[in-house]
Amino acid sequence: APVALTVITSIRRSVRALQKVTREIAAGSFESRLDIKGSDEFGLLALDFASMGRKLRELEQLRLDANPLTSLPGNLAIDRELERRIQKELPFAHLYIDLDNFKAYGDRYGYKSGSDVIARVGDLLQETVKEAGTKDDLVGHIGGDDYVILTEPERAEQLSELLIQKFDHLVPELYTEEDRKKGFFVGKDRYGVERESPLLTISIAITHSDNYEHPSLLAISRESASMKQHLKNLDGSNYLVDRRRRN
Repeated sequence: APVALTVITSIRRSVRALQKVTREIAAGSFESRLDIKGSDEFGLLALDFASMGRKLRELEQLRLDANPLTSLPGNLAIDRELERRIQKELPFAHLYIDLDNFKAYGDRYGYKSGSDVIARVGDLLQETVKEAGTKDDLVGHIGGDDYVILTEPERAEQLSELLIQKFDHLVPELYTEEDRKKGFFVGKDRYGVERESPLLTISIAITHSDNYEHPSLLAISRESASMKQHLKNLDGSNYLVDRRRRN
């Protein structure tokens, strides 16, 4: 009888602890710990709960990191995936995607139209990766009109060509008939000077991890930004591949 009473008391204590932590996790407190030790079923369950809490915490961070306009992974998820591929020495291509003349478009058509363009380009990227990429590719949204795709090196140029084709096909429907026919509109820049603003185009800077002896987030980010500035000085939609070897 004393042994049975001890066992029953222990089970009740474990069940109460389990109920408490379950309620806390359901309320969004993923740091809750199940203070049950031992190698029996309850001890193993405590380990499973700890693992589940960590995973739910990670998923919550990724949800908060997602861009509200596109629901695409944000900087946190992009950096994590880059670091994972670098650490595992998995070759990849980093596509840095930017819209040209987007500020002028927003000034002309308003923030609502600008937000719609951001969302539609996000959909366009996912559609393109679904057609020409792999299930392991990452489509991310850095913010504003900047995006990232991580894919296999041999797929980078095909993805870029298809994305440019789809984007250029989309652009005319984003403008009034007058602006579309002219191929530009006249608006004032930040200094109050009237300038001709061409229709939206897209620039894609492609960086291969294999080009680096020691690839890093910082090195890839810097090179992508440099290539983007060069692309923005070109007419139309373009992509550029960095083929130089680096340390």
